Amino acid sequence: MVKQYAADLKNGDKVESCFVVASKNLVPYSNKSSKAGQFYLKLILKDRSGCIEGRIWENASYYDLQFEIDDIVLVKGTVCKYNGLQITVHEIERVSVDEVEISDFVPTTGCDIDLMWEKLLQYINEIENPYINELLNKLFDDSFKEIFCAAPGGKKIHHAYRGGLLEHTLEVASIAENLTNIFPDFLNKDLLIAGALLHDIGKTIEYDIESFSFQRTLRGKLHGHLVLGRDILLRGISKIKNFPQELEDELGHMILSHHGCREWGSPETPKTIEALALFHADLTSARINQAAGTRSPANSKFIKIFDKFPF
Repeated sequence: MVKQYAADLKNGDKVESCFVVASKNLVPYSNKSSKAGQFYLKLILKDRSGCIEGRIWENASYYDLQFEIDDIVLVKGTVCKYNGLQITVHEIERVSVDEVEISDFVPTTGCDIDLMWEKLLQYINEIENPYINELLNKLFDDSFKEIFCAAPGGKKIHHAYRGGLLEHTLEVASIAENLTNIFPDFLNKDLLIAGALLHDIGKTIEYDIESFSFQRTLRGKLHGHLVLGRDILLRGISKIKNFPQELEDELGHMILSHHGCREWGSPETPKTIEALALFHADLTSARINQAAGTRSPANSKFIKIFDKFPF
């Protein structure tokens, strides 16, 4: 069976292909031809190319019990257009991971992982502050490489692919470095670069890197990556003798405030110039990556306008 990718599907296509169940919800509905209290099963189906909605109208409650989120399912149906493309699902069944090619379902960065990791280590080696240098070398050691390089930058909003966290981190560090070149008298380069490298480190715990659809872990749901990242920072600092309290506070503040405002998940807004610069560097990387995924094939100059949570 030839894999049909979500991004290639068009209105009217017949579908017989496997996808990952990224989410599922029973949704009540009623119309002139149905009784009140009816439900359809709304699915988000995902592969390495992207996502498409699926809807099961018949026997929705039965099918809801036949598979779970993050399962791979064989879908048979027809693509229709209603508020975007969606698949009207006629048949669906769970399949074993042994029956499919895993690479079809896991989006991965197009950048070279090893080269990006070397660039990250280069940023660390260039830091002159001995406390920050020691901290980063302890945190980003060889044992941490695998999980950091495999983690996504997000579940669906930006850099939502394996290696996305590393790619996003380097983009933020590069933007931050340029800001220190523009404002050398105002920004502490070592502090800002450290904040860039550390700001999303909590995502290594927030997301299950073994999940096909990057589901959040229990700790991720309960605490979020800002708090988890600050916890990782504090554990690293606890291993360094006489680490300055003020430096600990500044680094912790940068992690906790890098979403910029409480409405976007930060428990505190940026209170230092480095924290402010980090917020804008992070936002720029996230927005550009997000926008790049919304360009219309007919005219790649135009993107969707964003006015919602960007992280």
